[in-house]
Amino acid sequence: MLNEYYRERNYEKVIELYMGVNPSEVTDENVVTKVAESYRKLGRIAEAIVWMERLVELKPERRPLERLCEAYRKVGATSEQWRQLLDLATGKSKECEAVSRYFHQKLSGADSVILAELAQEMLDEVIAYDDVLYFEAAEYLDRT
Repeated sequence: MLNEYYRERNYEKVIELYMGVNPSEVTDENVVTKVAESYRKLGRIAEAIVWMERLVELKPERRPLERLCEAYRKVGATSEQWRQLLDLATGKSKECEAVSRYFHQKLSGADSVILAELAQEMLDEVIAYDDVLYFEAAEYLDRT
């Protein structure tokens, strides 16, 4: 049923199938991916994050990491969440590494010299795929 509902873009039904299920108990990457994406496509980002974090545990690869990074930006993740994502992304996604490092340090109160370096690193890594991050980094560098 899961695959059928997902194919039909019936994301509410996908979510219904796994309502009340603890993501940490699900080991099938296909299920975790489809539930996470269903929440994300419905704009329920906080719930999507829970499932995305589980997916990253099961499959710490570039695309799931970048989806989680994007979701963290939307909800305003904590410094600790960014640090954990940085640990997972290191060596797997340069873009996610740069973004995680920047936001972790920014939220941790890093000094302007460190933030300027990280903003430049973020510009170097994410300029091609994310205008919002580009402007965040460029704006910070303009202020320093």
